[in-house]
Amino acid sequence: MLEILQENPSLKPYLDEAVQKGFRQGINLVLKETPLDLHDLPSVCPYAIAQILDLQFPFH
Repeated sequence: MLEILQENPSLKPYLDEAVQKGFRQGINLVLKETPLDLHDLPSVCPYAIAQILDLQFPFH
């Protein structure tokens, strides 16, 4: 992903939209695949784009 952004800096403005879309898709998958309810999950992605792109970031 970082390499793609370095080669195509014009894509940077679309990152936030892509992260939010992916997050919503992930929430929908969690709701289908687990017994969790929507109120059990965060309403927005809890990670900043810099954290998502940081290969050393300790996701939990």
